[in-house]
Amino acid sequence: MGSVLSRRAMLSGMGGVAIGLPFLEAMQPRIARAEPGPSRYVVCFGCFSMAASLGGNNGMGGEPHVLATFAPSIAGFDYDLTPPLASLGDLGVQTDVSVVTGLKIPWKSGSVIPPAGREIAFHPNTASPQFSGTKATSQGGQDSNAVCNGPTSDQLVAKTIGQTTTFSSLQYGVQPKFYTGNGPDNYRDTMSWTTDASGNPVPITSTTSPAVAFKSLFGNFVPADPGDAKKQDFIRRSRKSVLDLVRDDTQRLMTRLGPADRQRLERHLEEILALEKRIDAIAPPQTGACMKPADPGADPAVNDGIGYSGEEERAGVMVDLIHMAFTCNLTRVATLMLSDLQSSLNMSSLVGINDGVHNLGHVGDDASVSKVIGWHVKHFASLVAKLKATAEGTGSLLDSCALVLLGEGGFGADPESGAATSNHSSENMSALIAGGAGGLKQGQHVVATGKHPASVVLTAMEAVGWQGGLGEVSETLPELLTPSAG
Repeated sequence: MGSVLSRRAMLSGMGGVAIGLPFLEAMQPRIARAEPGPSRYVVCFGCFSMAASLGGNNGMGGEPHVLATFAPSIAGFDYDLTPPLASLGDLGVQTDVSVVTGLKIPWKSGSVIPPAGREIAFHPNTASPQFSGTKATSQGGQDSNAVCNGPTSDQLVAKTIGQTTTFSSLQYGVQPKFYTGNGPDNYRDTMSWTTDASGNPVPITSTTSPAVAFKSLFGNFVPADPGDAKKQDFIRRSRKSVLDLVRDDTQRLMTRLGPADRQRLERHLEEILALEKRIDAIAPPQTGACMKPADPGADPAVNDGIGYSGEEERAGVMVDLIHMAFTCNLTRVATLMLSDLQSSLNMSSLVGINDGVHNLGHVGDDASVSKVIGWHVKHFASLVAKLKATAEGTGSLLDSCALVLLGEGGFGADPESGAATSNHSSENMSALIAGGAGGLKQGQHVVATGKHPASVVLTAMEAVGWQGGLGEVSETLPELLTPSAG
């Protein structure tokens, strides 16, 4: 082997194009190869509760509800896979993902909102408590705004592990439209927030365009003068692969690598090429506000009428991009909003049920709600599987990651309607947590009755190096950590 490569080494080429490298053995001395790679952190979210209405009265009149078959019947390791969790087995990641059930966000009593609690109104007041660990309060006299009253977990973690990468964090969404009049002006499509100098919350808009996300990660060179601009435009119109632009640098690097690193780099480049082809295959948008672009690598058509804009393809590409961004060390922190709060995303093309995600919780049944939850779990499991399949050091990329999937609600008492059982409840909420960062104990079912969902988030945050709590939440779940990591 030759000299040790820098971990920040990149493949560079014409037009200012540069591609980050995956973690290679040549980047560290042999003695250090058993150590985990840099920590990575992901929070995903989906609009689902743990129940379905049986009365068909929009879930607000106290009619009977049924608890969706989500929670495993077995606590601890080797838990059983319920229908919504089936993809964990299909994708081979059950032993890497822990299921946490019995969680609760407390709500307003009289005029007092408890720490990390919520307003009486359900929508969308589980956002701030989960994402930022701060209580959800009425904004501008309205209790329907999903404003987070403190910095969200991704922004806090980015201060710890995201300061040396090209992107301190990525914010991705899957729905390009809210599809009803309830947003997105109410921030129901936003899960990442920071604060200004005065401590006021500032939203960070999620990127929902796969084409824009791909370009920012792998084609973000900005020409410095008109001559370079013409060159860059010529390259774009020629539809050259970014790999063609760094071919010479790639060939030089190959001569410096051992057989294992050469195979790893070749796989890395093949994944980039496959991702480019996937982007090219997506149909262009068909909205009234834009013209069909000449470049065929555009986004799926936005169809506000049926409430579906190729979210299946969008979710798949966003998962691929997060995986590749981590692999290339372009970022170490990401959020992925698979469906918006109170989502009207039509599930017909996704699970064969012609209704919106949110409405199915009101007029559906156990089977339909399980399918809705299962679609979100599938894409979370896909990201876990891709990270697990990516070698890093003597293990996998997943070994240094902490990933969380959160949902909008649970099942139980609803103070807004007075119903004893409702899907408009923040009792009996659930979360998934995966990865091996910081001694996370993987592959178990933890019944955390009455614990806050943000405790799961904070456990993941501390696993990747954050210290300082999350808003008004300071309690982690020690059951999710090995004794040595506690």
